[in-house]
Parts: sequence; structure tokens; C-alpha cells
Amino acid sequence: MLQLPKPLANLLKAGVLVATFIGGNFVFASAAHASENAAVSKAHLSLASELFEISGLEQMVNAVPEATRSSFEEALASRMVPGLMAELEPSALLSAVSTAFNAKDLSRTIEQSIAQSMSQVQLDALVQWYQSPLGLRVVAAETQQSQLLYPEKFIEFQQQLSLKPPTEERIEAIRRLDEAMSVTTSAVEAMLNMQMAFTLSIMKALPEDKQVPADVIIAQSEAQRPLLEAHYRDLSRDSMLFTYQDFSIEELHELGSIMREPAGGQFVDAINKGLEKGIFDASATLGELIVQLHHYQQSSI
Repeated sequence: MLQLPKPLANLLKAGVLVATFIGGNFVFASAAHASENAAVSKAHLSLASELFEISGLEQMVNAVPEATRSSFEEALASRMVPGLMAELEPSALLSAVSTAFNAKDLSRTIEQSIAQSMSQVQLDALVQWYQSPLGLRVVAAETQQSQLLYPEKFIEFQQQLSLKPPTEERIEAIRRLDEAMSVTTSAVEAMLNMQMAFTLSIMKALPEDKQVPADVIIAQSEAQRPLLEAHYRDLSRDSMLFTYQDFSIEELHELGSIMREPAGGQFVDAINKGLEKGIFDASATLGELIVQLHHYQQSSI
């Protein structure tokens, strides 16, 4: 199986908790599992957009395209871009990245998923909750102590953990919060399915005798699951410790309870579905653009 390009792998590591509160997020699935577009009223979509904005998710999603492009720029500078991408002009590759990963499409997909998945009562309940004292603190933590937005601060925090480790009680509270939000599970699905999307797209550019059947790609990807689960369990724990470092044990338990309620759980599902479709599509689009650019360059020689 083709290895996931380092920039995309780095993006996943940086974005595991793009919005920790809403539950693990970067979950990707095959196109067969993408949610259908259901018709929703403008008023309902407007309320979903309000929740998307007031929750702080909009700010974090807006950071994803720049984080993706920056990761590719770093890989290009260090000559760590593999395969077909290494054969492309850097400016063309970065243009393809910006086209595939754009905040407008990703935001629209997530907002539509929220609107399609949640009732007006659920939307109203969460909009009100985000304006509560704890809700406001969660948004502040997600936007001011986000691993995605402030990776340098997160690295410093990780280094301090070895010098001043958290109590067992806090680790257990974070573990339970991880379960409530499906953070680790979602991160694993993210890596597996993002890699599949990219690999299936790139495979089209290979000679027919070197192409690998889709079922083999899926099986090879699934074989990586145990190692990924161990890796992301630790990364999710550290990320959540970073984001919620100023929260008491009681507040962590309360937050977990909110996520286990119907409205909170439905919000988690809606975000996961929106991100699964948006990021999976972006990964596949990037692969297709790279193939097109490769063919164009080959025909120009």
C-alpha cells in the first residue's frame, strides 16, 4: 500500500483534536458511507450555521487548509515529498493542495451535516449551552489551547508532562472524556480512511500491472489498526490534557456527561459525518489533481 504522504500524516497528527469538544472529529469513511444530502429549510440551516460558529468549530476548520499547505511546504523544503508528488513543480503541487483543501467546501459540508442530523430542539439546546459559563470556557480552550492552532505550545506542554505528570485521577477523567467523544477511535479511522482515499486516487496513475485492487488496499490498511490505536490513544490523551489543562476534574466529568446526552451525542455524530465526507473528498481530490498534473507534465516532455 502506498504510504500516506508525510504532509497529510502530519496534518492528521496536528488535527486529531481540531475540535476536541465535539468528539474526535477527523473520521473518514469510504464514499459508500458518505451521508446523503437531505433537503433542509434555510432557517434550519441558518441555526446549524450559528452552532457551527458559536461552538468555535468554524475558527478551527478555517485553520485546516493553511495547516495542510504549511505541512506540504515543510515537506518540500526538506525534500520529503514522495512518489508522484516529488516529480511535480512545487508551485503546482501547492496549488493542488489549496484547491483540494479549502475552508469553504469543508465548512459547507459540515454545516449541512449538522442541519441534516440534528433537530431544531437539539440545535437550540446546544446553542444555549455554548453560551453557558462552561460552554464559553470550552470554546475558549478549544481556540486558545488548540493543538491544531498552536502546535508549538502543544510540543512544549508535552515536554513538561514528563517533568510534571498529571494525576491518575485526571488521566482517568480524560480517558472517560475520550470515550464520550470517540476521540481515539475517530483519529484511527481518520488515518486509515484518509490513506485509502489518497491511495485509491493515486493508483490510477500507475501502470495497470502495478495497480492494487481496492479490497487489497482496504485489507492492508486495516492491518495497521492495532498500531494506530496505540499511537493515537497516547496522542489523544496528551492533546486533551493540553486543551483542558485549566479544567477541574468535576468540569471534565460534566463535559463528558453533556456529550453523552442526546443533543451532544448527535452533534458528535453530525460533525463526524461532515468531516468524514469533507476530508475524504478533499484527500481523493488531491490524489486526482496530482495524477492530472503528472499526466500533463509527462505529455509536455
